[in-house]
Amino acid sequence: MHPRKKIREHAVDLLKAGVDVGNRVYAQRPDPVFEDEYPLVFVYFMRDDVSDVNAAQDTYERTCNLVVDIVHSVREEIDDILDRLAWQVFVALLQDTQWDELIKNIKLTAETPYQNSIDAEQYRGVTRMEFAVEYDMQVYVPNATDEFLSFGEKVAAKVEGGDDAEAEIDQTIRTS
Repeated sequence: MHPRKKIREHAVDLLKAGVDVGNRVYAQRPDPVFEDEYPLVFVYFMRDDVSDVNAAQDTYERTCNLVVDIVHSVREEIDDILDRLAWQVFVALLQDTQWDELIKNIKLTAETPYQNSIDAEQYRGVTRMEFAVEYDMQVYVPNATDEFLSFGEKVAAKVEGGDDAEAEIDQTIRTS
């Protein structure tokens, strides 16, 4: 499982427990929702920057942009409600002690309140919170060295076989 999926699922669990929206926290990009589903929260990633830490160990340092969209549809006190929910998101994500197993660091990088009026009947207020999440990703393929050495031995054996072996090597390379 990709570390982003684990991070996203952990964030959703934290937000379900710590934000007053019930189970209406979704690990996906915003989808159309029904009026009776508000307030709700969407959790997803926008970007994941990668840099080498240790190429010999196939470990990469990554920083992903975790986005949390808080959406509500009331007109009265919408700013107060969204601010309260944003504070709950902030506390839930930044004060969790279980992150140590998944990430190196998390910090709030942006918070943008805005409104989205679809028409006079349907009104939504949204606060988008963006978090920089730093984590390491180790890419290790079990037995990759053995497979490469075995392939090299096959090529060496076929080289000794002449023209027919060369065509077979070409076919092996294309299908391996």
